[in-house]
Amino acid sequence: MANPGPATTVTANSIIDSQNALRLIAFAKNVSVAAAGDTQMNVVTPSNFVATQVVTCNSAGTTANIAAATLGIFTAPGAAGTTVHATAALTGQTTATFAFVRAASVANAMIQASSLFVNVGTTVAGGQTDVYLYGFDVQP
Repeated sequence: MANPGPATTVTANSIIDSQNALRLIAFAKNVSVAAAGDTQMNVVTPSNFVATQVVTCNSAGTTANIAAATLGIFTAPGAAGTTVHATAALTGQTTATFAFVRAASVANAMIQASSLFVNVGTTVAGGQTDVYLYGFDVQP
């Protein structure tokens, strides 16, 4: 009998359903908290999702202590449209190495959006931060 070749092993993927997994939904790097207004987030894959966590980190600029700044995430500019994360202070974000992880404020709502916006309310001169939104895809 001829040798059929090397032995192979097939291991199942650890993701139960690749279309409904926890993942990075959107991000915005170097969001200035020095001026009120909007920064458009980079949406990784436009889809239906349920937001679960918001992470702000990497305080930078001339002011690393940006704990007094407030920001929220919305589906339209000007804090309009659907609220993904209600405007809140960056409490505790006082150094460049601090990462603020908090629950999204509308974790029970499915959101369909191809664009998201970080809206800065209260400002801190010279500060900036990275903003990441995590959640579950809920594709049919």
